[in-house]
Amino acid sequence: FNEVFLTDARVYEADRIGDINHGWSVAVTTLSHERKSLGAGSMGALAGGAASALNCYIDRDIDQVMRRTKRRPLPSNTVTPRAVLIFGLTLAVISVALMAVFTNWLATALTAGAIFYYDVVYTLWLKRRTWLNIVIGGLAGSFAVLAGAAAIDPMPGPAAWVFAVVLFL
Repeated sequence: FNEVFLTDARVYEADRIGDINHGWSVAVTTLSHERKSLGAGSMGALAGGAASALNCYIDRDIDQVMRRTKRRPLPSNTVTPRAVLIFGLTLAVISVALMAVFTNWLATALTAGAIFYYDVVYTLWLKRRTWLNIVIGGLAGSFAVLAGAAAIDPMPGPAAWVFAVVLFL
């Protein structure tokens, strides 16, 4: 069950990965086209899980010293770093590939962008350099809202943009 722990957004209340998963659910449940919504939501959950698992891999050094994070699977040595990296990358590839096959280029690009932004911009760069990391890192959730909306309609309407802005703020 370590895979569930690595991808469970509830574990990361202070991290923006919760915004990614929440953003997907807001985007797909407020729009029509139930089948596309279910598919986009599932692919979004995979993308959120990928970003979360990769975050655990990247932050394994600082997770060991924080009270809130030291019981995660990597700091507690219940899984290996290699296994987490492979799991996260596999989820990322699957989620982006499924978006490419079943949606459109914009939804696919935004999905890949959300994973990249969360793990590279937020986790590797911002988190270790500025206290503004949580504010600027919120854009990852906005990517997810727009990706979910784009999966339904290649030209996301005003509601998607409003949700993206609200989630960022």
